[in-house]
Amino acid sequence: MEDNNLNEKKLILLVDDDPVNLKRAQLILAKEGYAIAATLSGEQALLFLEKRQPDIILLDINMPEMDGFEVLERIKAKEEWREIPVIFLTADDDQETEVRGLRAGALDFVTKPFMEDIVKQRVKHLLELNHLQKQLKEEVERQTAKAEERRRQVEEMSFQTVQALADAIDAKDKYTNAHSTRVSAYSVALAEELGWDKNHVADLKYAALLHDVGKIGVPDTILNKAAKLTEVEYSIIKSHTISGSDIMKSITSVPGAEEVARNHHERFDGNGYPDHLIGKSIPDMARIVCIADAYDAMNSKRVYRHSLPKDVIRSELVNGKGTQFDPDYVEVFIRMLDEGRLDSFEEKNKLVSMTEDSATLLSHVMKSAFEGGYSAHTDALTGLPLRAVAEQRIKAEMLEKNGCLILIDLDNLKKVNDIYGHTYGDVLLKGIGDLLAIYTDSGVAARLGGDEFLLYLPTDSKAEVETTLRSLYEGFARKISGNVMFASNSLSSGVCFTTPEDEFEMVYSSADKALYFAKQNGKGRYHFFDNSDGEEDAGDIDIEKLMNTVSVAGDYTGAMKVEYREFTKLFEYSRKMKRRYKYDEQLVLITVNADEMGSAPLEKLENAVSVLENAIRNTVRTVDVCCRYSSLQFLVVLFGTTQVQVPEIVGRIFDDYYKSCPEKGIKLEYVSSEIV
Repeated sequence: MEDNNLNEKKLILLVDDDPVNLKRAQLILAKEGYAIAATLSGEQALLFLEKRQPDIILLDINMPEMDGFEVLERIKAKEEWREIPVIFLTADDDQETEVRGLRAGALDFVTKPFMEDIVKQRVKHLLELNHLQKQLKEEVERQTAKAEERRRQVEEMSFQTVQALADAIDAKDKYTNAHSTRVSAYSVALAEELGWDKNHVADLKYAALLHDVGKIGVPDTILNKAAKLTEVEYSIIKSHTISGSDIMKSITSVPGAEEVARNHHERFDGNGYPDHLIGKSIPDMARIVCIADAYDAMNSKRVYRHSLPKDVIRSELVNGKGTQFDPDYVEVFIRMLDEGRLDSFEEKNKLVSMTEDSATLLSHVMKSAFEGGYSAHTDALTGLPLRAVAEQRIKAEMLEKNGCLILIDLDNLKKVNDIYGHTYGDVLLKGIGDLLAIYTDSGVAARLGGDEFLLYLPTDSKAEVETTLRSLYEGFARKISGNVMFASNSLSSGVCFTTPEDEFEMVYSSADKALYFAKQNGKGRYHFFDNSDGEEDAGDIDIEKLMNTVSVAGDYTGAMKVEYREFTKLFEYSRKMKRRYKYDEQLVLITVNADEMGSAPLEKLENAVSVLENAIRNTVRTVDVCCRYSSLQFLVVLFGTTQVQVPEIVGRIFDDYYKSCPEKGIKLEYVSSEIV
């Protein structure tokens, strides 16, 4: 007997008001090993279902009092019955009845009088289908449960990591133990009371835990100072909002964390920091954390005072409504405080807990990593502090004494990167970092990013600054000396002196203007900011003096050597002039071919390229333009030259090259085309 292991325990309920039909169906199905239950009406069938649930129901449609459609409707109405498969029994060969039955939820039809094989096959197939559906449903439920458990484990692990980081931050201040955890708990409670959806609340929980992450860069001596903070120290404390924002920018897995870190000290009336945001322009998460942070600060013992009484805390919250705090949010928070729902909050609303060992270990690692304060945030390539860290320190030092801010730019870094690759560019940047590192004991040096650096010196002596810059420039020249790849590189600098009354941003802007002035007047220079830079009245300019300056700046011999970006501009300009004045113009590409030498040493190739460049400039005229196109190629524009004249000119270049180049195995090739 087929599939007897599936059939032998299956219970079939037969519902038909005709005893003959019932008997006939019983005989057919009993031979297949099914257990059979039979009822003569819909009412009896429903009573049977109350006591026992069959695996399949064969239900007659045409019955008195309650027909099959009504019985099926009652079955589908109950949660525990609606999954039982139903086959309608009918003497009607009516398509409309069949459609109505299928819409009502029947899975199949068997017509009367019964055909034994049809009844057996319909029942068998439906039971198999139902069995497979149950297995599939159970498997889906199992996999869903597993996925949910994995998600829960990952979330818990992530939360433990964030929790440990928050603990490490709090550990810097012995009086704020678990502060971040409590702020997170208060924030979550307020958000839930406001009716936020669970996903938004979950994001807030993490963001609130990390609201003080910027304090990693604040020295412990300031955080734990019992006496009143100086203005400098307070400015460093305030800077934790910007530092925290910078840290969280790249952590996209914690939505809202960057805004909370930056804006949780903003005030509703616009008198907060760092951005002086007003009202609803402050992110909603930050407005909630602002309240929770202030409450926990007042409710906790600090280095300079004991925790405040509850009535004083409540009064401060009320007084801050609409000034420090969002009036709607703080109103709800005050109500929660009055109802006692914030009492013993740590115990009642414990966040996901870590094992003591893992929390302690990670906290120790984080604390050790950031124990050095500012020095923790360094550029991986140069070893110098990053911009945000350096700015904090410079701002603090500017408030105490006169000083000097220097912006330093590495000229033509892009050219090195484009021709030789970024590895060689990194060599230059690392070299500058090494040169500036010697000033970090007495001043502040940092990499701003890309090809820009910053140096702050605590001096107002121009002579001392010039001595430092000359030493820096000479050191850089020694580092690149003899390396043709770096022949076009130099340093340009803009300098601005500072006083305790100056704002860092204004000084930085002035130094940047001075740097621009230096680069505009020839790279490889430095310039001290003067309020008159770039502000001369055009009517006061001596045009003859200006023309002489431009002439001297453009003085050159041989071909005009330019970078590729400038070459493309000149090339397009020459094309337009050619179309207008109808003169001849040729473009020549000269290539150093080292195939005959196999894998030629880099130094030999560079020497050959350098000799070729000199040969080009020694041969062609000052009106022509040459440009290094790639590591082994040069482009030359020959003005007023016909295609017939090109071989002669290139031949002279080649003759000069072969006479001067010691690398005899390195040959030259060229192609040319008339510029149209």
